[in-house]
Amino acid sequence: MTEIKLFDATNIDELVWPESQEGLFAKKLLVPLIQNGVDAYFKNIKTTMKLMSIDSLILPITINDEEMDNSYVCSFYSYYIGLGLNAAENLKNVFLKNSLQVLLKALGRFLKLGKIDKVVSINNWLFSTNIHPQLSKEQVFSIRTFIQNQFPHHAIVFRSINEMEEYSCVNALKNNQFDLVATRQIFFTDPKTPKVFESRLFKSDLKFLQTTEYELADLDAKSQDELSKSLALYNALYLDKYSLFNPQLNEKLIQLLADQKLFTFKTLKKNGQIEGIVGLYSMYGTMISPFFGYNTKISEQVGLYRLLSTILSLEAKNRGELFHQSSGASFYKSIRKATASLEYSAVYTKHLPFNRRISWKALQALMNHFAIRWMRKY
Repeated sequence: MTEIKLFDATNIDELVWPESQEGLFAKKLLVPLIQNGVDAYFKNIKTTMKLMSIDSLILPITINDEEMDNSYVCSFYSYYIGLGLNAAENLKNVFLKNSLQVLLKALGRFLKLGKIDKVVSINNWLFSTNIHPQLSKEQVFSIRTFIQNQFPHHAIVFRSINEMEEYSCVNALKNNQFDLVATRQIFFTDPKTPKVFESRLFKSDLKFLQTTEYELADLDAKSQDELSKSLALYNALYLDKYSLFNPQLNEKLIQLLADQKLFTFKTLKKNGQIEGIVGLYSMYGTMISPFFGYNTKISEQVGLYRLLSTILSLEAKNRGELFHQSSGASFYKSIRKATASLEYSAVYTKHLPFNRRISWKALQALMNHFAIRWMRKY
């Protein structure tokens, strides 16, 4: 069996970091989180983080018990119940809204009884989406066995699994008896597909970007005003408009991401003031932007979302990397030739008692057989 080791603040100095792009990224980001604590960088994430070394990979893992008021990146109760209730609140159909709220509250009580948040999440970077390496069947078996021995009372989870991006990883998980529980519909753009950038819509988007009155500029990491404004724009979109269960970053994290060049930050400015920003990074051949914000008080007709999305598409094209567009704005992305895919959490519970397993099985049945239609529609 492959040798696996765990590292925390007591022994992280002993860790031999792989000399790869992903290894360097992990070292610059994860060492501060381990040494200073996750709560020094995120306001609403309560978790114990450790680092797992396996072969030439360093994977962050998070250990949780029953912190159900947590951000959804560490709480499945928050993801399925908290976010679900947020979404139900926005429904205009009163009957559908009330019915969904009753269903979710009943499901929530059931999931609490099953200790749904007593989990160890593998390769959890604490962002809305995790990019996974192509793990082999043997590596997944080693991870599963090791974690099961170390944390015998916890479910073992890989968040953000999808069949488009990590086909061999999905097969490796299935072959190791992990169950796939649907989470959301996501979108990808492959820059190697010519039709994406040759379409009339993209050409129109590009012209819109080239002629905009906004100035495209890099984030000034030395400017406290720009860091504060960037965070305010992120909060206005992710927290105020969508949900407080989204990861609540602080300026210390943005400073770290910018200073260490972990994220590439692109801003749109008007009269010297930032009105829109994206923060992106690449891992294992996939580009993603977990940091996105714009002035939500400005009319949608101004097109800040469209401008930022075009910036990201161009960046993916220049890098030649698969662009993971996450979820949301499904109509906008679909008409621009993005490919839809379902995202899952891969969960292993075979070692747990029946009352723990049945809660996950019930959630899987509900999400995979009924909620998928909802995801694709909304």
